[in-house]
Amino acid sequence: MLNVLLMLSRAQPPEPLAEVRWHVQNLAARGVTYFASPQVLRTLSRGATVAFYGDDRLGNRLLALGHFCGTVEIRKRTGLEIAGQQVDIYGPGQLAASAKTWVGVDALHIDPNLTLEALDGTIQSEGGSHGLPLRAEYLPEGQARRCVFFTTPGTLWTSAP
Repeated sequence: MLNVLLMLSRAQPPEPLAEVRWHVQNLAARGVTYFASPQVLRTLSRGATVAFYGDDRLGNRLLALGHFCGTVEIRKRTGLEIAGQQVDIYGPGQLAASAKTWVGVDALHIDPNLTLEALDGTIQSEGGSHGLPLRAEYLPEGQARRCVFFTTPGTLWTSAP
């Protein structure tokens, strides 16, 4: 199944660990939560995994796994409604100017012992990393590192929401 690894960076707000904690609470209250992303994920299917990981300042560690339920363009009417519901985390000065899409998840799994390697993925992004195992040392360099598609032999969810 095609999945995606999205970087949460300390280079711009909100702070990644606080962002994940907020989304856990929002998900519990609303049944779905939306992460802001500069990536438009047109090729991802419902039920795929969105793996959120930290930048170099967080040791490229896995922060959470999300069960993908769709995307919404931030600047469209529905996207603006979502922004209004998530002003606590993406309020003034907290939403990156590069954000284009809300990435919806209807389940989040957090396990501090889970690693990129444990996902047993194969990188499917363009460039020299294509076909390599999903490991921190094989992640693409530069901007391509923000969004890395990968496949797994099966689903990463034992029970879908």
